[in-house]
Amino acid sequence: MKKMLLILTFLSLGGSLATNRHLIEDITTQIHFYKPGVCQNLETKKSRCAVSSDDCIPRSAKFGEKWMNSNAMEIANIPSCTCEKTQVKACFTKIDGGHSKEFRCAPRKDDYCDKGDDSYNFVPSNAANSVCFCDELRSMIDEPAKPTLYGACLDPTDKANFFCAFSPDYCEMGHVWVDPRVVKSLGGEECTCENTRVGGCVGGFQGFHCAISEDGCYSNTFIKPLSLKAEHNHACLLCNKRTRIYKEDEIDHTPNRSQSSGSNKKAVAIALCVTLVVLIALSMAYYLQGRKKKYGKEESNPKNIETNFSDNTNSSPSNVIL
Repeated sequence: MKKMLLILTFLSLGGSLATNRHLIEDITTQIHFYKPGVCQNLETKKSRCAVSSDDCIPRSAKFGEKWMNSNAMEIANIPSCTCEKTQVKACFTKIDGGHSKEFRCAPRKDDYCDKGDDSYNFVPSNAANSVCFCDELRSMIDEPAKPTLYGACLDPTDKANFFCAFSPDYCEMGHVWVDPRVVKSLGGEECTCENTRVGGCVGGFQGFHCAISEDGCYSNTFIKPLSLKAEHNHACLLCNKRTRIYKEDEIDHTPNRSQSSGSNKKAVAIALCVTLVVLIALSMAYYLQGRKKKYGKEESNPKNIETNFSDNTNSSPSNVIL
């Protein structure tokens, strides 16, 4: 009986641990990575990788292009793009009295270039073969390559709360935009494609996927990074290039509101179920143990049964009424 009780106890504990493990898995943030789209020439149908639709030449202009997100690319059998394969433009500034220019890679004009910058365009062909990509500036003379820097969204009430972001459009819930060149002063790290957040698309008939903006969604709703974590427990990063470990940011520490209440209810239900199983198991064990004691004594003395039966068969005939 003791062995049986031990087995039941271990089974109950095992079930409780397994359930708790699944509970932990349920509240773990799901990490995803953005897949860039392409800008396709309307006449030649030639495509080039692009971070967002803002990179495409307007349809009405000469050599106009149309934007195709990763889903449209897959349908059209166009090879997928990655951040490492996707070129971005640069902010150009005149130096030496306007005789030359310097540049810095930037995925957007309005939020990354200064008012005094001369222009925003792709880096032209040059002797150093310098090219700006979504992940870094690659050049024959720069070794190692310089990462493309991104901005951040900061909580002004607590400067410890911020996250790297592709666009200031992501700065919701009172957050403010921080220039890419200033981000390092906040927490000692720069924002690169590896730790830069983008939004995601939820609902609809398509599965979850990351996006820069609404035009990156297939048939569902675009959600900004902070709300994406708080309401849907998803997180999206600009690229899947993991060269080093970055510090956790505000989004990493943002609780998932949709699951916090549900998880508490689930934990209570789990505890009640485990307790009920243990009580039933113990009740059954005590019941079986009692039956064994009761009937074990009777079976241990069979002679008494034979004696009683013999006495009944030898009773006087006068006791029988005909």
